[in-house]
Amino acid sequence: MTEPKLLFRVDANIDTGTGHFFRCLAIALAAKKRGFKSLFVGDIQSLYLNEMLEKNGFRYLSFLADKSNIEIDAKHFLQIAHEEKIRAVIVDDKILDFEWEGLIRQHVQVLAVIDDRPNRKHEVDILISPNIYKAGEKPFEGFVPIECEIFLGPSSLPLRPEFRITSAKRALGKPVTRVGSFFGGTDPGNQSGLILQLAKLPQYSNIKFEVITGPLNPMNVELFQSAENIHNVKIRTTVTDMAKFWDGVDVAFGSYGISTWERCALGVPTITSIQNSEQESAADLLSFEEAVIDVGNIEVLSIEKLAGALDFLIIHPLERAKICINSKKIMADSFLRSDACLESILRQ
Repeated sequence: MTEPKLLFRVDANIDTGTGHFFRCLAIALAAKKRGFKSLFVGDIQSLYLNEMLEKNGFRYLSFLADKSNIEIDAKHFLQIAHEEKIRAVIVDDKILDFEWEGLIRQHVQVLAVIDDRPNRKHEVDILISPNIYKAGEKPFEGFVPIECEIFLGPSSLPLRPEFRITSAKRALGKPVTRVGSFFGGTDPGNQSGLILQLAKLPQYSNIKFEVITGPLNPMNVELFQSAENIHNVKIRTTVTDMAKFWDGVDVAFGSYGISTWERCALGVPTITSIQNSEQESAADLLSFEEAVIDVGNIEVLSIEKLAGALDFLIIHPLERAKICINSKKIMADSFLRSDACLESILRQ
């Protein structure tokens, strides 16, 4: 008997970033422990990400979608699903919608979609929205079939294995000596460049800044050149264990998305910025819960804003402790809820 397979439809390129890829990878890694193989289909333009798939025993097929003709796209996609004897399909794509899903759903056992915002219809068996919502809110009502299972909240998706085993026991009263930053795979707005300028300020000369830029960041060459002459900066494009990285910093800078929930799971005191309008609701709710310090949209970011937020956390260790506690509450039930979601995807 052949091992059951999952098929992921996801891109990772300069337009989409890498967040969609990593949340699909987390599902694939969790399913692997249950005996499932995984095949990734899409436009993944990073050699590093492709090597990551290969290292974990997952296959990748390049699939340059014709999203202007959903029937042709669906036909080619179903051909792959049929040839590979796929058990379930997981789609994480901002363009494909209910019309495409309607062509796919009747030919697979399970069709699941990951969607951040309730602004389009879906024709699926399972919908996962790893965003934060108010208690009792039913954001996708009317957007999905009545029989569709809906999993809401950042704790609905599995975390990568390293985030499940890392124990963030922070010495919350200690001085801030390490600051980390990561603004996603492409870093719109070049926020990493602002962090390099921040690190050069005299008041931070004794603080070590660790900057992760992401493999698809178009500014990588310039960023590495700029970092060469800054004594207190270490810059990298890849990290093999992000949980260990976040666990080792006293304060973080970052954007919203999957990294937000990974940092929350570890209780990392984070200064966050908004990269697009889809992130505004998460920013509002996390700020209300005092689980982050939000400095606003990337279009209005400045060194002064970033320095003001960092100075506040340096001077007020109790505020860092509050953010740590509140952010971990956001992900308190992550293992139970994500396991329930995974079982629905993998159902026989």
